[in-house]
Amino acid sequence: MAPHSDGVRILSLDGGGIRGLSSLLILEHLMERLCEAQGLKEVPRPCDCFDMIGGTSTGGIIAIMLGRLRMTVDECIRAYRKMAEQAFTPKRTTWLPASPSGAFSATAFEAAIRDTVKEFCPEAECAARRASGHSTTSTCMHGEAEFRDPSCTSTVVLAITKDNVDARPTLFTTYNTSMALSGCTIWQVARATSAATTFFKPIHIGRDDVEFIDAAFGYNNPCEVLIEEARQRFPGRPLGQVVSIGTGLGDVVSIDDTRFSIIKALKEMATTSKAVAGRLDDRFGGDGRYVRFNVERGLEDTTLSDWNKASSISAHTRNYLSDNRRAVDQFVATFLGRDQQRDEIESEAVPRPLLLNRPCIRKNQDAAKLLGFIARVESKAIPRSMLPSAGSEQRMTRAIGVLCGYSFLSRREDGTTYDMHRLVHLALRVWVNKQDAAAEQRREDLVEAERQ
Repeated sequence: MAPHSDGVRILSLDGGGIRGLSSLLILEHLMERLCEAQGLKEVPRPCDCFDMIGGTSTGGIIAIMLGRLRMTVDECIRAYRKMAEQAFTPKRTTWLPASPSGAFSATAFEAAIRDTVKEFCPEAECAARRASGHSTTSTCMHGEAEFRDPSCTSTVVLAITKDNVDARPTLFTTYNTSMALSGCTIWQVARATSAATTFFKPIHIGRDDVEFIDAAFGYNNPCEVLIEEARQRFPGRPLGQVVSIGTGLGDVVSIDDTRFSIIKALKEMATTSKAVAGRLDDRFGGDGRYVRFNVERGLEDTTLSDWNKASSISAHTRNYLSDNRRAVDQFVATFLGRDQQRDEIESEAVPRPLLLNRPCIRKNQDAAKLLGFIARVESKAIPRSMLPSAGSEQRMTRAIGVLCGYSFLSRREDGTTYDMHRLVHLALRVWVNKQDAAAEQRREDLVEAERQ
């Protein structure tokens, strides 16, 4: 499954501290339903389903994991819970008002982000190591990897400058070319979008050493900003489906917390999130292009840092999904309905006549073998060392040359790592799955014939 070839698909993720777990559980359910509806063997990654993934604060961190690091939702949930436990451990034992440096250790949070980057690093050598069954947490050398990476799904993270909190948010993107934000690392951008006042101290980053805090007070629901950004990022393409996921910030009326500033912050975040959701609902009506999922009841007494309430968040989110089955069904129908024609084209026209019946593929069985292998692995950052041997270095070079020459593969600057366009990869995977199913059926038929 890959982003729609015409309409731009956007995944928007609200802020909300540990409540971000609710967003992930909702997203996991949506991805699982898409998997079931299409008969896929694996639950699709959000980075293969959306053209743009963005978020604020908690949502920004999740967007980084799903978009920049290309993680599955399951991997993201496990990493997020681990990260939250490390980050939201108070550095004081009292309930005195929070200091300007924040109630929680920014150093611990930064370490948690770096660990996540190393564990799920998408760089070729790390991906190859994990594919062979080895961890990269202690061996990865990319803990300071830059946030920008134009080869990944367009990822957008919001933050605001501390000196002008009323200004429009700064957008950290994986495709931006601004010199002012050049060199910002993944962990720095994650810190900037999550530097919630009273929780973590602000962070100075970028060429001009600008001080950033999270954008939750004015842009906790970043969906409007992301739609505007997508129009600039993908000029000439119409808006496809927009999926906005909240963090259970409904009408916050009671918080079991004596710190008035936290209560006020939650109320303001809830107000801005609902206002954006309401405007978008009015704007798109019921045409199916915009859908909003947000747990409406049950999380009122969960503050931003209550990581030990994860089980309660999970329970309330699952109840919400059970009560909103019709909305989920409508999402799946809309998502797949717009893909039906494209899927027919990709699963039949592309793999059989375009890929396999091209003279270049028919004549080079080594190239065909490589295509079959690549269909079973990830489409990005494919190291040459991972590819099956063609018998000799000369034959291998010729096979790869054929695939690159006909744009099945693109070679990265290092000369030994390759990418495949997501649509071509999807088409190959669908075709290979069909061939596997047909072969399995033939084996079963032969076994049955022998019994008779």
